[in-house]
Amino acid sequence: MIKLNKNKLLTIKAQEKKREYKDKKLEGIEFEGVMCSATFRDQSGLLAIKQYLDHGGASTIFNFENGNKLEITRSNFDSFYTAWSRFRSSFFNNINIEEEQL
Repeated sequence: MIKLNKNKLLTIKAQEKKREYKDKKLEGIEFEGVMCSATFRDQSGLLAIKQYLDHGGASTIFNFENGNKLEITRSNFDSFYTAWSRFRSSFFNNINIEEEQL
């Protein structure tokens, strides 16, 4: 029988939580019937699209990291980005595993 110390167990739990969050970010959030992943790569691309729209672009098709596509326009960007960024930010402060969660 292998006995794990508390620090090792905390490390394992933190790694499991990170994998779970990675999977959830890749699965994404639904918007207009499309599951939109919320990875770092998606975030970078969406910021580029925001600049494109702010400089006169009308619409574009965005390819999310999970393989899904969404037409993003000036009229839907703000509502989409509000929902999407709330979903993505929900992962930022939840990585720490406390002893009482073991």
